[in-house]
Amino acid sequence: MTQSETGDLMALIAEEHPKFLATPNPELRLKLWSSTLAKVPFECGSAAVMLALAESPYEPKLADVISRVKAMYDAKNKEHAELKEQYRQMISMHRIMGKESPPEWVAKYKELEASQPLMLGIAEMGGTRNNKGR
Repeated sequence: MTQSETGDLMALIAEEHPKFLATPNPELRLKLWSSTLAKVPFECGSAAVMLALAESPYEPKLADVISRVKAMYDAKNKEHAELKEQYRQMISMHRIMGKESPPEWVAKYKELEASQPLMLGIAEMGGTRNNKGR
C-alpha cells in the first residue's frame, strides 16, 4: 500500500472518528501507519479498516488493523492448504484404485504445491500487542 492509499484509509477512519487525525504530529502518524502497512495490499487494508469500524464504536488502532489483516491471511492460507490436501487425496484415491488421475487435477495439485503461503512480513514486526490488559 502506498503512503497516499494509507492516507485514504486514515481519512476514512477520520470520517467516523473526527479526532483521529487530531494528533500532535499527524505526519508522524501517517509515516508510522504507512511503513507498517507497506506490504499490505490496499484492498486488504481497506477491508480490515472497514471491519474495525463496523465491529467497534472505538477508533481503530494500527494493531487492530494489523490483527484483522493477519486473520484474513491466515484464513486464506488455511483455505489454500485445505484445497491442496483435497487434490492430494483425490489423486491418491485414483492411484489406489489403479486409475490415472485427470491431468488437470495433477496440474492443479502441482500448482498448489509450488505456491507459497501468503506472507506480509507482519510476523517480522513482532506481532501485535493485546490492548485489553491496559
